[in-house]
Amino acid sequence: MVKKFLISLLCLSASMYSALMAASKVEMLQNVTTNNTIFPIYDKGKLVAILFGEEVKSAGKLIEVSGPMVDIAKNSLDINLVKVGKTDIYKLNSPLQEVIKFWRHRILFSDGVAVSTFAEVDQKARQAFGQNEIFFRSPALDIDGKGYHVNYKDSTILIRSDVNIVARSGASDVRKILENGKLPVENDLVHAKSGQLYLDLKKNYVELTENVEVHQPDGVIYCDKMVILLADNDDEKADSSFSMGSSSAKVSEIICSGNVRVVRSNVQKKNSNTVNFFSYMDNSEMVFCSEERKEKELQQVQIDTTTIGAENLKWIFGKNLIIFEGKVEFRDKKNALDCEKLVLRLEKEGGKSVIKEIYCRDKVYLRDDTTELFCEVLKIDFERVNGINEIAKASAYSQVKLINGKKDAPQKTEVTSDRGFLFFLENRAEFHKNVKVTDKDIILDSDKLFLFAKKIPAGDVIKEQPKGVAPDRIKLNDELELDRIEAHKNVVIERVRTGEENEKAYGDKAVYTVASKKIVLTGTEEQTPFITKGKNTLKTRANGRVIVDLNEESAYVDEGADLEIRDKGKLK
Repeated sequence: MVKKFLISLLCLSASMYSALMAASKVEMLQNVTTNNTIFPIYDKGKLVAILFGEEVKSAGKLIEVSGPMVDIAKNSLDINLVKVGKTDIYKLNSPLQEVIKFWRHRILFSDGVAVSTFAEVDQKARQAFGQNEIFFRSPALDIDGKGYHVNYKDSTILIRSDVNIVARSGASDVRKILENGKLPVENDLVHAKSGQLYLDLKKNYVELTENVEVHQPDGVIYCDKMVILLADNDDEKADSSFSMGSSSAKVSEIICSGNVRVVRSNVQKKNSNTVNFFSYMDNSEMVFCSEERKEKELQQVQIDTTTIGAENLKWIFGKNLIIFEGKVEFRDKKNALDCEKLVLRLEKEGGKSVIKEIYCRDKVYLRDDTTELFCEVLKIDFERVNGINEIAKASAYSQVKLINGKKDAPQKTEVTSDRGFLFFLENRAEFHKNVKVTDKDIILDSDKLFLFAKKIPAGDVIKEQPKGVAPDRIKLNDELELDRIEAHKNVVIERVRTGEENEKAYGDKAVYTVASKKIVLTGTEEQTPFITKGKNTLKTRANGRVIVDLNEESAYVDEGADLEIRDKGKLK
């Protein structure tokens, strides 16, 4: 992701800081102008940078440096062995061969180069600034910007506009190429741009603002503001450290806000060494966008694109969590999910991050072409199956409602309960406590409900039955059809008939087999199943069953029955 090149921004700060230190050394040159001047910069006896100025002169309280160029020096480098002067640098996005040519010899004494056309240094305030363009180049990171302000007392740096970044990771890192002498088959490049770049080295804080874009081979991140929090290198809770020259740090959190949108490319790089934001999703394209840009962006998204809309995004590396908050909307070609908060928990497997759990809460609404699920809390667990990250289980809690049926269907099946569990790998579902099923003119109540599905054979087509005819096959989605339903404890099945009294069947267990178009109720030794209509009751005898025939629209008992009539009317 952006981790490697953001850590590398520390090099830019180091170079500008060194330039400032160098300029402060010319305090003795009051009212003096020097040309083509080289200043070695030492810290605690070690050479840390080399400043070259085409012209350096004092101007009151300021020191003006024309054509400044700063090299971040290699540790323990002997300045007498270095020949430094004004050098033309390569342009941003130059071919890799040109970048290698620039660093082939310079890398022996320099970890990075910062260049501008003009700089002013306020020695008393310990600040340096300029309105001109500034360019930073290193073997793994290049940055262009315009207008800068460095406060080396507070260790802060601001690039005011037109920030453009190119980072080379993995096999594209020039240092690795020069070490092994091999050009990479593919370039691992990260391109980024923003309106401003701000770094606070004391607070370990990096901020990109205004039209932020981060492009890499796997996808693109867009947002109004991206904040990267860096942890100390001994903080084991942070992500793994990355180095650039002598600088290194760890990323602890990345926070994106304002029109957050992340697009994952369809192109997958099998041998890429890039550690990135997108690797946790297998074979899917992702888009994250906020409410303000949502409608416009979603209209432009291709049909096979997965999208998530949210007001804020927060990535906590130490806990392997990605959090979306505020009007979260998930969309892909098959599913849609709305909620107020969505949390992704990741785990490293085989050198890449994969989703292990999705947690949604508050006004959760999940749907596809044939099914809708409502609840207050939804938890989705993933398992690795044949090398693919598959959804294994979905657990729904509080005010659970499942509706099956196409949008234009005249009648739909509805299930409500306190808790619901969908076992995707086993093609089954469970509902617990206060379960109610409503299907056409049938209402079922129970304490527990179990649904079993089976796969639709390849090429098979399930035809819709004519109105009024009980179906012998019920399609759940493009891959599954309903096989049977089991209800347990305190089972009540009610047939609602217009203009007539409702019939109710009671039992301890009910089994509905789709192919037979029948519901069979059984009881216990203490309570056999029975049927009521109005005040009339039909009770089964020992081992008796109540059978509801959906095709015949009738209910009857076997193994004998006792009829109790208290008013007019009859049982079918």
